[in-house]
Amino acid sequence: MAPPAPAAPAFQAQLLEDARILASDEVGGRDTGPAGGELARNYIVGRLEGLGVAAPAVGRLQPWEATGRTRTGPKVYNGINIIGVIPGTRVTDKYIVVTAHYDHVGTHDGLVFNGADDNASGVATMLALAADLKRQAPEHSVIFVALDGEEHGLLGAKHFVEAPPVPLSSITMNLNFDMTARA
Repeated sequence: MAPPAPAAPAFQAQLLEDARILASDEVGGRDTGPAGGELARNYIVGRLEGLGVAAPAVGRLQPWEATGRTRTGPKVYNGINIIGVIPGTRVTDKYIVVTAHYDHVGTHDGLVFNGADDNASGVATMLALAADLKRQAPEHSVIFVALDGEEHGLLGAKHFVEAPPVPLSSITMNLNFDMTARA
């Protein structure tokens, strides 16, 4: 008989739990607009607040409206980006932005498209990084953004760039997590 596998470190267990919850049938594929997207958004907000990741001066939620693409043509979407910030210990006026889109394609013909890889995995990775940076504060300030509307034409990302919580000139880098579960 083989020895039991070692227990996963706490951060790994939380990362897997975040991905499991975000890819569950309960959030209905996280399409931009429907109730599933709101459930996912509430979960992400709760995780950021539970970690002690502050909201920027402009607020935690960044609502937007934009025309995006669908299989049948253009459609107006109302989405909401989620923002958190961890101040740097040395460089407080320059920001590294960490993004991951939390939307997916929703449901079609009664089937839930869970989006575990695209992109529950990316959001879970972003949350794991936020947890790590709360344990050991970074030298540079970090803004975390869970973007909505990626599946309909990068709508949330476009809005974030059009209305950033800090001047664009103070953003030095963007690190985007998308489909981090790929082998």
